Amino acid sequence: MQKKQHKIISVSKYNSDIHNYVFERLNTHDKEKLDKMPHDRMIHFIMGRYLMLKEGLDISKITYNENNKPLIDGIYFSISHSDEYTIFICDKEEIGIDIEHIKKINDNIKLTFMKKLVSDYEFLVHMTRMESYIKLNGYGLKNFADDVSDYDFETFKYKDYIITICKRKIK
Repeated sequence: MQKKQHKIISVSKYNSDIHNYVFERLNTHDKEKLDKMPHDRMIHFIMGRYLMLKEGLDISKITYNENNKPLIDGIYFSISHSDEYTIFICDKEEIGIDIEHIKKINDNIKLTFMKKLVSDYEFLVHMTRMESYIKLNGYGLKNFADDVSDYDFETFKYKDYIITICKRKIK
């Protein structure tokens, strides 16, 4: 089996200088998209694009596939946000990432997604796996497969956060 090769970078602070720097480099499609976003979503969007710029990617070349999943110069990427953290990953193969703050979860919410009650940590691991899978495939929660045996998940803890990366298994 081939070793996974991907990069993760995180940034925690948003400011108007970053906003202006990124906005000047966006393509027309993303500028129009940004204009329609609520403020908090816009900050996450800008921070994700900022991480891409820091990685040397030309964000004006972003295109979207039929599932509205972005890609740039043949490089797949995924971005996730939780609280002040924005996390970015890129790879030559399709990839998904999710980050969630470890916190108390209401039991009723857990039972909406799980067959039995589990710890808050186990629930958040499950949710980050689902979200990273969804981000990899570029479609919504209703399309989450029960059988994910064709996928590799790498889950780890960073400070008070759970991060999961999802990739298709290399055959």
